[in-house]
Amino acid sequence: MTFIPLAFIFSLALAPAITVEHKFPTVGKTTTITLTTPADAITITYRPDAPTVEKHETLPTNGANEIQWQPLYAGVVKIQAGAASKDISVQFDGLPISGILMMLIAALILFGGAGRFLYLLMSTPPEESEN
Repeated sequence: MTFIPLAFIFSLALAPAITVEHKFPTVGKTTTITLTTPADAITITYRPDAPTVEKHETLPTNGANEIQWQPLYAGVVKIQAGAASKDISVQFDGLPISGILMMLIAALILFGGAGRFLYLLMSTPPEESEN
């Protein structure tokens, strides 16, 4: 039987935490961020730890434990409030047309090249050499 000290259990219960209303928030739609311990401000970082860190937002909480937030960009977002931190994934509000177009162009190149290769392979018989 394993003994877990009560101090450890209470430290986990009292640790600052951040919860978000929606598991995957959507760009442009308001969601609620809830803090277990009050903080002065909430810092939002889009695409953290990447070369393309896009934007930092600082939202004042004014002592409240809940704040409304509307994501600006899709992708990984880090929410920080004091010692608490949480990474979430923000979804696009619809289908990204550029992604679908890129996939169609890649498919055309891939299957078009394969089709052309098979056509050339099947249409011309090998020439026989005269000896």
